[in-house]
Amino acid sequence: MAPGETLGVDSDLRMLLEHCQEGFVPVIPLLSRCPKSRLYRRLRRALRDGLIVKGAAGRYKTTERGVAILETPESGIPVPGDDVLVEAIPHLAIIGKISRVHQAVAELVAAAAVARTFALRDAHHPSFVVMGERLRFKTWLARACCSILGADDRLAVLHPAAETSGSMFKRRGSKGQVVSERRLLTESRIFAIDEFQRAQTKLRDIMVLVMHGQLSVPFENETATIRAVPMVVLNPLAESGSLSERTGLDEALLRRSVVVDLAKVTIPEAVLPHGDAMLDELRRLPPIVLTAPGDASDPPVDRLRDVLARSLASADLMADVDVGLVGLLAIGMRAFLPPEEALKRTVHDYLLLLSTTGRTSDQWGENLKLLDAPKSGLAALEQPKREPNPLSWNDNLRKLAQALDAAGIGPGESLSLLGGLKFLNALAGEAGVPPKQAL
Repeated sequence: MAPGETLGVDSDLRMLLEHCQEGFVPVIPLLSRCPKSRLYRRLRRALRDGLIVKGAAGRYKTTERGVAILETPESGIPVPGDDVLVEAIPHLAIIGKISRVHQAVAELVAAAAVARTFALRDAHHPSFVVMGERLRFKTWLARACCSILGADDRLAVLHPAAETSGSMFKRRGSKGQVVSERRLLTESRIFAIDEFQRAQTKLRDIMVLVMHGQLSVPFENETATIRAVPMVVLNPLAESGSLSERTGLDEALLRRSVVVDLAKVTIPEAVLPHGDAMLDELRRLPPIVLTAPGDASDPPVDRLRDVLARSLASADLMADVDVGLVGLLAIGMRAFLPPEEALKRTVHDYLLLLSTTGRTSDQWGENLKLLDAPKSGLAALEQPKREPNPLSWNDNLRKLAQALDAAGIGPGESLSLLGGLKFLNALAGEAGVPPKQAL
């Protein structure tokens, strides 16, 4: 699958998928709702990504994968950075075949790894909590994230039965002597504990310390710098109740985590038998090379807090959101995208994952528009409306550009038409024929 994938499913692509959902149909009727050039760009993308298949006589049908995209929680508005991000992290094209939600987790894990690797802040570093029933590709997702960051998933994905609190840092013998130092947390870029619901108290205690969001933590009279992004994978302890009751984690820890519930995420049936093969494909890809973001300044906190508050299902849920955590992820995302795009991308992914736990409003996707940077200086002042000037080149060129775009005529074709009109005008002048009559 080529870069572009199915990130940021916009309203035009969604309209196309819905139109072709019932069977092989022509797309020409959609020209009344979408400019021709834009419609066919979306159609080419959908064909490339396997969301639509072409039948006879120019008819198209939405595939099972396309239907899954429609059923997956989505913002419904374009999200910037699709091609750039998938080019920087090619693994996303494979992970996205599972679902857009799985892909959002992988994107935020990459941003979190940047934040820890380059110590962008001392606190607010996120952990990731992935929950869901069987066949939700939970452990698969942890292993996929290991491939992105260059960690051997056979060593970095741990089982609680093989771990104690101290074994996360040091292996000890039967008499308590240190057998070997273990640098998984301090030198790897990621580690995950599978089936965390089975973890014993001692292991949970050390994970509380690691997942608390601090870059450095105390351990046995020493200070350990946690470079690895922590991830826990678990089956829910209960089908209903609070998030704390379902995960077994306290509210303070959940606030410092990015939590996703894969229970309601639609995974195409055609993908289910190929998980191992897709994982092998990910392992063959080289890990990404992390670079420090050029701009490590804080994002606009007031704007960020406002968008997050507007996007929650109820006002009291804001107490469960760590704005500093989301802001740090946005800074880490700048390693892959420009600052404004990184901010919008991060908030989109964070709210998409939050929506899987039922904590967002239905309009959260529309709120992303409020993240756009306001105009500065005189441009921010409201300008008085004016009527178009029939003698103004700018007004007429603007109208011409809109008309050409609506007709599906690109810049190259426009120049060819202009050349033809010049030639026709010259011929009309030689023949003494008025231009309108010549046309």
